[in-house]
Amino acid sequence: MKASLSCETDLVIVLPHLGPGGAQKVAILAAQHFQSQGVRVAIVTLLPGKTLAHHLPAEIPWFDLGPAVAATWSDRALQARFSRFLRAWTHRLMSWCVLTGGWPWIEQIAPPGHVGLVQWLVAGVSGAQATLLANLLASTRPRCVLSLLTRTNLLCCQAVWDLPCRLVVSERNDPRLQTQPFPWPRLQHWLWRRADVITANTAGVLEGLRRLHPDCASAMHLLPNPLPLQSIKPVSDCRNGRPTSQRLLAVCRLVPQKGID
Repeated sequence: MKASLSCETDLVIVLPHLGPGGAQKVAILAAQHFQSQGVRVAIVTLLPGKTLAHHLPAEIPWFDLGPAVAATWSDRALQARFSRFLRAWTHRLMSWCVLTGGWPWIEQIAPPGHVGLVQWLVAGVSGAQATLLANLLASTRPRCVLSLLTRTNLLCCQAVWDLPCRLVVSERNDPRLQTQPFPWPRLQHWLWRRADVITANTAGVLEGLRRLHPDCASAMHLLPNPLPLQSIKPVSDCRNGRPTSQRLLAVCRLVPQKGID
């Protein structure tokens, strides 16, 4: 179900999309858990062209910014589209210049200082989704925001930079094995100062984050993926009916970062 975001929402969970992926499953499990505790929860997604690949209970509101992001490039008039393209790339180029040449000065800015500059820079790097997310959260002002995955975490940091809400970001990749292109690594350490808590889902990810960002280590905590106990069923050996622990199933992308080797 796709819905509008209510001003009475307590917790907004933000992630790129609800397509295939472990973070998507974790987000839905978290939404179900908090909703069962009486928390008013909503899910917000950002990327266009992604279909729902998980069971999302009808009682959990889902606000999809994807169509609005796609609409920024859907103008049929060639002249209007070219003008929009030119403005976007001018914005991006100027942001990169500021992040490169003015970084020693920018790095001194701490939340909630100069929110306009923060959001302008991130929007220049990321595009429409940064502005749309900032406007959405500013209009609804949830009590808490939980974001998952690195770039979404940074978009949420800028979106709530000067808002009176708590922000928890969930990092789910070891930065020693999966790096981000410039200027995201530079922005990460800076924007993370807005996060109240930085979680890692494995000890390896936590160690990698602490080594790369020692100044933020005090905000980092290990938070493993949830596993509903009712979903665990004993596995029996077909030959003698006895439980066995010699079977292993791994479901993931076959890339070095996943560590299947």
